[in-house]
Amino acid sequence: MKFLNHIEEYLLAICLLSMVIINFADVFLRSLFHSSLSFSGELLMILFVWVVLLGVAIGYKQVKHISLPIVFDVLSVFYKKILIVFSGIVTFVFIMSLVISGYQMIAQQILFSQKTAVLQMPEWIAGVSIPIGSLFILVRLIQSTVGQISEVKEVRQK
Repeated sequence: MKFLNHIEEYLLAICLLSMVIINFADVFLRSLFHSSLSFSGELLMILFVWVVLLGVAIGYKQVKHISLPIVFDVLSVFYKKILIVFSGIVTFVFIMSLVISGYQMIAQQILFSQKTAVLQMPEWIAGVSIPIGSLFILVRLIQSTVGQISEVKEVRQK
């Protein structure tokens, strides 16, 4: 269970390490042999999408997203909870739309047998990052929203 609690961090580390290795190899080969890896740009773009989505999930897990404490701090406990729930619902709807549109995109990519330009791998393999990454975000968003509501309650009891 401890592994699942940190899965985003592990996947993010693997993606970032892969990006560094691919980029380093590409620059090294370009400098030494005046020839670069033809697939590096495409692969780095795919990994970058994973990094962004996993980073957003980690941000929700750690409650590190941007906020306006000057507005939040002046509200009563009741209105703080309403604002947290409202924010959670709006974000949930947006991220859920990413999951749905990502799924629809993958379905079309499979239907039309689309392949990536350079690697010639099935496009859905790259596209799966959108709905899966968004699902990671949804899980952490729900955990974060519930946790923030609980914390507001605890602050009031002190």
